[in-house]
Amino acid sequence: VCTGGKRKKDEISVDCLDFNKKILHTAWHPSENVVAVAATNNLFLFQDKL
Repeated sequence: VCTGGKRKKDEISVDCLDFNKKILHTAWHPSENVVAVAATNNLFLFQDKL
């Protein structure tokens, strides 16, 4: 768990990501800024904020 400056509850800092975990599947939307990442039994959706 990373500590540091104040962030919104649902925001994740790039510094907090664990790059040692295996990503099993990724997908992105061709015209929207949305990425889906699956690892073990977790699915994460990332979307660009406007």
